[in-house]
Amino acid sequence: MTAVPPRPFSAQPTPKKKNIRIVFNVERSIVAEELNGLCIKTGVAPRDLTKLRLALKHSLFCVTARKLKSRELVGFVRACGDGVFNAELLDLMAYPPGSESGEAVKKQLLLRFKRETRRTMPKCAISTFALPANLVLLLRANFEKDPDGIRAMSLPQGGWSDESPIYPDLSTTINLTESHPPQAKTQSSKG
Repeated sequence: MTAVPPRPFSAQPTPKKKNIRIVFNVERSIVAEELNGLCIKTGVAPRDLTKLRLALKHSLFCVTARKLKSRELVGFVRACGDGVFNAELLDLMAYPPGSESGEAVKKQLLLRFKRETRRTMPKCAISTFALPANLVLLLRANFEKDPDGIRAMSLPQGGWSDESPIYPDLSTTINLTESHPPQAKTQSSKG
């Protein structure tokens, strides 16, 4: 018989995973400073608080993920749009970023976002501009890359100038000719 060597003894106990309960809610009012704190924790650049408050005010709704006991914000996504035909998914983030638990929080945020959009705007299309870190998750959540290859365009700050080649002189008079549809001929009734 051969002796089995004893297992090495570790002075460090194996840490137990702590289960933290997370609550997902649709919220109408989010504190901008709290959201900015989540941005910083998830590696997203902090935002100007005045602009962030305005963006939150004009959002259709926000879905949050909070720790049950402490109410700490650990996940967020918001919807913007016209409230009828189009909704845009914005600011999808969860803490800790890139971790298994962070991805699970994002998945639940997406599910709740889709459910709330379908409940409040049943015929609405949902679009997003995905960060590379969220692309796989969005594809798994049934988002599709645009099949026509439509590319998003943006107008950078400072790009509001009227001195564009398209508008050489805004004082130019443009004459429009109206075309009138042909009028239907009425038949006289014989009596």
